[in-house]
Amino acid sequence: MRADVNDTVPELKEDNNIYEIRVKVGEAGYKAKPGYMPIFVDGEEIHGDVVYTTGDTQRLMSGSSDATLITNFDDTIPANATVRYARLYVYPEWAHYIDEKGYMMGFLPNETQLSVRFNGVMIKNPVIYSDIPGATAWNASYATYCYNVTIYYNHSEGANNKATAERKNLPEKHQYGIAGMALLVVYEDEDAPLIRYWVGEDRDVMLAKNKNYPTGFEYDECTREVIFNGVSDSHLANATLKTVLVVYCPYDKSALYPEAGNESDALYFNGVKLSIPSIADTGHWGYKVSTSIAFTKNEREYVDVQNGTNYAAIQSRGGFLGVAHAFLKVTYPSELVPSLEKAPSTVTTGEAYDIPVIIRNIGKSKAKNFNVSFYVDGELKGEKHVDRVEGGNSTTLNFAWTAPLAPCIVNFTVVVDPENEVRELITVTPQVNP
Repeated sequence: MRADVNDTVPELKEDNNIYEIRVKVGEAGYKAKPGYMPIFVDGEEIHGDVVYTTGDTQRLMSGSSDATLITNFDDTIPANATVRYARLYVYPEWAHYIDEKGYMMGFLPNETQLSVRFNGVMIKNPVIYSDIPGATAWNASYATYCYNVTIYYNHSEGANNKATAERKNLPEKHQYGIAGMALLVVYEDEDAPLIRYWVGEDRDVMLAKNKNYPTGFEYDECTREVIFNGVSDSHLANATLKTVLVVYCPYDKSALYPEAGNESDALYFNGVKLSIPSIADTGHWGYKVSTSIAFTKNEREYVDVQNGTNYAAIQSRGGFLGVAHAFLKVTYPSELVPSLEKAPSTVTTGEAYDIPVIIRNIGKSKAKNFNVSFYVDGELKGEKHVDRVEGGNSTTLNFAWTAPLAPCIVNFTVVVDPENEVRELITVTPQVNP
């Protein structure tokens, strides 16, 4: 705005007629992004597992000088497993520069400014998710850079997988840091249970209203939602949800409004708030890696999935959150059920019998190498080993037994897998809203 544009009015000073402010046009920052978190893998089915690890990563503080962050990842997957893919995550943060008017502006480091190597090989063309909150004229970017490193992953005994992120060639008045690095490895193993898994990727910075920073944003405006489509056979499955925050700052109750309920953040699944332990002041995600990369206490929370579509939501209730990932793993373990349905209901005294015991695996994964014990009136009469029962199949064992010489009533009991060698369904108590 300028007064007396043509300088027609005589004034004491003519150089103070200009008043300038910067106004952001558009949605204010620190709200959740619209829509659902992008899904990288959408319900793929394999025999195997999904591993997200931060190795020995540290934080590279924001700066302008050349610097290198090195992270080592052990190879912890089974020796006979096959790596389906490996994905390296690098988390640049607080990336900004000062423009000619003195304002701080966010930017995303390019490949000349952020050089990444994995096991010595330079990797390029990352998928980038970023957020520049832009709540004021002072802006900085937070991002997740995703690199495909499958063909460079070293899967061997005692192997080390080394990632290097080099900050260099920054122009004047530019700077950024790196919150750390992580590695996602998905592997196939014929001995592992059948799973379906979903991988969500993002970088969404949120800050709901609190007394220290009264942004005015309501909690539902600062809720990042994730959708998991196509869950099936949920009655045969156990499911876990793993959420990752990169940049995390909870606040204690003195900084929170009463309606926050002394919780600076919350995690929901299918609309139900999960009862997860508070581990960082009044927050539910802990500082696990250099005060930057944060997980919930259990890292993976058991959730009650339903067939079809399932939803997760990460919410700021006054805490400063950088939502980066949501991983849903639905595991279909074996489920062994013994039966004496073919055993005789009456027998002749003193006669020898083969008592048939049916072992059904009603789960979707095979069960291997377990024992079955046969008892009569509480006394062990026999034990047999089973090598394998495929999911949805059964096997029949015959236990030799001789009936007593005197008339009586006896009780047959079968115990399958008494040593608990087989991974089976876990009964999960559904969460309820308080």
